[in-house]
Amino acid sequence: DLQGDNARFHYGLAAALTIRGEVRLGLRHLIQAVKINPNWVAPLNDMSFILAAHPDGKLRNPAKAVKFAERASKLSQHQNFSILDTLAVAYAAAGRYPQAISTSQTAIELATKAEANEVAEQIRKRLELYQNNLPYRKPFPKP
Repeated sequence: DLQGDNARFHYGLAAALTIRGEVRLGLRHLIQAVKINPNWVAPLNDMSFILAAHPDGKLRNPAKAVKFAERASKLSQHQNFSILDTLAVAYAAAGRYPQAISTSQTAIELATKAEANEVAEQIRKRLELYQNNLPYRKPFPKP
């Protein structure tokens, strides 16, 4: 209650809850962080990733994932490879594979330019899924 209007508190709590496997509750705190600070890219990106990549189909919501990721990408002027990677994950979850492929390719280029080679390799592995019309699913911890 004391931290109700503190976006950073909600974001931190969401991260802790998600790590503990309480993803649904974590999502609620991410939503609250964005309500408080609508232009904060980090919670937008995290919400999108969960809604796109979670293995539980009841939790996934590709349309919302795309909406949040497109907003985060726009706010970051389409120059953040991690956010573009999440956008590609969201596009694939929504069955928009051509967009997932091109967005992934841009993310790889940016990651390579930034010498984030491990990240670029992870994105390449996801790109292979999209090229085979497959979405990316990430296992999340269970409570």
